[in-house]
Amino acid sequence: MDLTMCSLSEQPNVAALCAGQILALLLPADRAGAPPVRDLAVSTAEAATEAPVLAQPQLQPVDIVFIADPVHEPALAGARLGLEDSRRSTRVAGLAPSLRDFTVPDAPTLGAALSTTLGDGAGFFVLALSDELLNPALDQLSERDVLVMNLAAAADGRRGPPCVGGAFHIAPSLAQREAARRAAGMPDGEVLLWVPGLQRYAAGQLTSRFLTEAGRSMRSEDWAAWFAVGALARALAVERTADPGAVRAWLGADTTRLHNYKGAASHFDPSTYQLQQPLFVRAGDGSIATVPAEALGEAPAALASASTRPAAASCAPR
Repeated sequence: MDLTMCSLSEQPNVAALCAGQILALLLPADRAGAPPVRDLAVSTAEAATEAPVLAQPQLQPVDIVFIADPVHEPALAGARLGLEDSRRSTRVAGLAPSLRDFTVPDAPTLGAALSTTLGDGAGFFVLALSDELLNPALDQLSERDVLVMNLAAAADGRRGPPCVGGAFHIAPSLAQREAARRAAGMPDGEVLLWVPGLQRYAAGQLTSRFLTEAGRSMRSEDWAAWFAVGALARALAVERTADPGAVRAWLGADTTRLHNYKGAASHFDPSTYQLQQPLFVRAGDGSIATVPAEALGEAPAALASASTRPAAASCAPR
């Protein structure tokens, strides 16, 4: 081969042959047992064309359905941030959760959204609904093996013995709200899950990330949505499965603790699925008191007796 062609050719096979010819000129002519140089060039070219391409790992899609009434619809921004914050851990677990969101102004629209997503096989629901809409939602979901997060409804009547279709409650119950006001000495105060000025426990980092993503300050419902989706993602990553039963069992275990950027880690009460968390009470003059979870003094048995859901016996695994 004319070696002047080597500098002019961009064809891979020609370049490989050129490499072999040049190597032949450099090697001693009496090198005993050396393989033919052309064979080396050909094998190099074959290796370049036959090298296997490593397949990317297949991720299992997981639908998280976010349904809100118009008042609570802005909390979707918190849910999106919770998903983004958890993307790396769920990917390592082989899962790819995504959000499907619906805004429902009334019960018929809500029922249609639930029917559609249940028909598609969805197993995880994050509901930012008033008490009036949460009740029919839980009724429709009660016979299905799904996991529900309640972000906004406070009525004690839907807290009770956990069962299939039962909700995990991020929103404080009425009993918790009353206890927080008593502990803060503010009987007419507004109970909050989050206040934008928090800096301790790395809260400022969460506030900053939310401000960047949403263009506004984080509110209580935003934090609840961020926490709900983050807790779901954490359970998915730990259990490495999209089975609602396995995720429910992990979240409801009395040993599970979840980071909240508010202080001591939170957990769900195993008997009510009510989140135990620090709360804030804001007085009319704008002053804010922090109430730790242990000061709320909620009695799970009282909530269980107030439940309008089926008795625990009817919630046995099927």
